[in-house]
Amino acid sequence: MRRALLSVPLDRLREHGLLEPLLSLTREASREPAEADRSEEIKSMDVAALLAMARSTAAQ
Repeated sequence: MRRALLSVPLDRLREHGLLEPLLSLTREASREPAEADRSEEIKSMDVAALLAMARSTAAQ
């Protein structure tokens, strides 16, 4: 499932209204208070930066 999600470009997720719900699920799963809205920062990231961010979040 993770590979499948990684294969979908963020623009397609956003286009189909899935990006925000997926990000919301990640915040809920962490059971921590939601961080500041980083959507603009995330929108400007390339794939390598997004993967690095995901890995660093997963390691916490």
